[in-house]
Amino acid sequence: MTQQISPGDAFEDKVREVACALWNLASGEAGSEFIDGDEIDCVCRTEDITHLIECTIDRSLNKVVKQTNKLVKAKRSEERTGNTVKLWIVTEDRPTAEQRTAATIR
Repeated sequence: MTQQISPGDAFEDKVREVACALWNLASGEAGSEFIDGDEIDCVCRTEDITHLIECTIDRSLNKVVKQTNKLVKAKRSEERTGNTVKLWIVTEDRPTAEQRTAATIR
């Protein structure tokens, strides 16, 4: 019996593939990790920077707010270990104005 992959999981896999190509990482070097107790959908560690990526197919404002808070917490944890960090939220559809505003780190 084959296991069905959810649309959200398929989207995350696609984002990981693009991230590997974008930052010249080997297949499998971009994956989910737990950072400070939260699972981050995609973590890409290069020589110079750590990219933390959350992916969503959910169009709700609440989802982006939760992801932003999770990413900021993970960023602080990574920075305490001396890493330079860039945060990303990747949405399947073009983000709404509300989502863009909520994702802007203050």
